[in-house]
Amino acid sequence: MDLYFFRHAQFERLYNCSYTTPNEWTKYGIVHFGFSECFLLAGAICIILYLLILRAMCRAELIKHSCFKIMLFLGLCDVSSILALCTTIGYMGINGTVPCSNIDFTYILGCLEAASWFSQCSTCVLLVFNRCVDYFKPSWLTTMFAGRRTIIWLLVSFLHFVAGWLYSAPPIFSSVGMSYSFNLYDGISHPDTTISNSQNVGVFFLMDNVTFVATTSLLYGFFLMLFIWQKMTGLPRKVSKMRKQRTEWRTIF
Repeated sequence: MDLYFFRHAQFERLYNCSYTTPNEWTKYGIVHFGFSECFLLAGAICIILYLLILRAMCRAELIKHSCFKIMLFLGLCDVSSILALCTTIGYMGINGTVPCSNIDFTYILGCLEAASWFSQCSTCVLLVFNRCVDYFKPSWLTTMFAGRRTIIWLLVSFLHFVAGWLYSAPPIFSSVGMSYSFNLYDGISHPDTTISNSQNVGVFFLMDNVTFVATTSLLYGFFLMLFIWQKMTGLPRKVSKMRKQRTEWRTIF
C-alpha cells in the first residue's frame, strides 16, 4: 500500500490500466456463476463452524492458557480472511471481474489478503513455538507467555500484518482463472499489455512463504525429536500432562 499511497506514479506505471476503459476491461473477464456460488456457500459454512469453535475456546478454563489465546487470535485472522476471500471471489466471479475493472479495489483487496496471510503464518509459527516450549521446558512457558506477555507476542504477528499490507506486492484476483495472480494481465490477450511479470513479483510474499515453511518444519522436527527422545529414554511424565499435550496438538493440527 505504500506504493499506492506514497508512490502513486510508480503504482500507475506498474499497474497500468489506461489502455482502455474499465467497461472494456470487464469484457475480458469470464462469468463463473455456479463456481462463485460454491465459494460463497463454502465460505458461509466455514465461518459458521469456525465461530462455534472460537466460542468454545473463549471458555474461562481454556482461554487462560497462552496456547488458546494464540489459537483464538489465529482463528479470528482465519475468519476475516475467509470472509473477505470467499465473499469477494464469489462476488467478482459472478460479475466477471478482472484487475483493471476496478484496479483500486482489486489492489487494496489483494494487499489485505496478503497481509492476512502474513499474520496467519507468523501466528502459526508462534503457536508451534509455544507448544515446543511447553513440552521442552514448562517452566519457561510461564516466564515467556504468562499473563499479558502473550499479547506482546501476538503484537509481533499484528506488526507482520501491517508490514505485509504496506510493503508487499499483492496478488490480484482475476475471473479469467478464478485465482489471484501477480501478473496484472494474466490470461488477457490485449496488444498493449506488454508489462513484464517480473515487475510485479511479490518478493516479500516469496520470502514470507519460504521462511514460514522452513521455520515450521524445524519446529515440528524439534518437537518430534523431543517426543521420540522421551519415549526412548523412558523419562517419567505425568499421564494427565501427556494427554493434555496430545489433545492440544490434535487441536493445532
